Amino acid sequence: MRKLIDKYGVYIGIGTLLLAVVIFLTLGRRKHVATPSIDLSKGFFIDEQTNQESVHSLDEIPPLPGKNGNLTVVRAMKYQSPDGKQSRIVYLLKYDPETQARFNAAPAGSAVRSQILEGRSGQMVRSPEPGRQWISSDSPEGRQIKQPPEGWQLSIPQQ
Repeated sequence: MRKLIDKYGVYIGIGTLLLAVVIFLTLGRRKHVATPSIDLSKGFFIDEQTNQESVHSLDEIPPLPGKNGNLTVVRAMKYQSPDGKQSRIVYLLKYDPETQARFNAAPAGSAVRSQILEGRSGQMVRSPEPGRQWISSDSPEGRQIKQPPEGWQLSIPQQ
């Protein structure tokens, strides 16, 4: 065995190295399943008049203008069941007129806009059922409305 290794050792080493490269390249070329990309800068919205769902930038604060020009498009806080088979809108969200006016008057990227987007100041919520009233998100009723079913996770639009 020793004579064989002394005589053909270089060839055995090169062969082993080539085999390792072939295995590496074969495993590296396996087909990958494409997964949808997730965009954390967007959210679900719904037009309260037409019930039409859409996706908008989270840098915009609702209510937004609908098809008729009225401020009827609000954020739809959609959640997904633990098994991923069901989703539903748990609550709707918009900002009061004063907060929206402060946001729109502030320059893009300003601290005022960031504070409004990151905080809950001026947020109003309601149940998605027709005829429900808008209430402050910080009120006890508002906090209760915002509670998703146990184990459900916030749905994020996929591209």
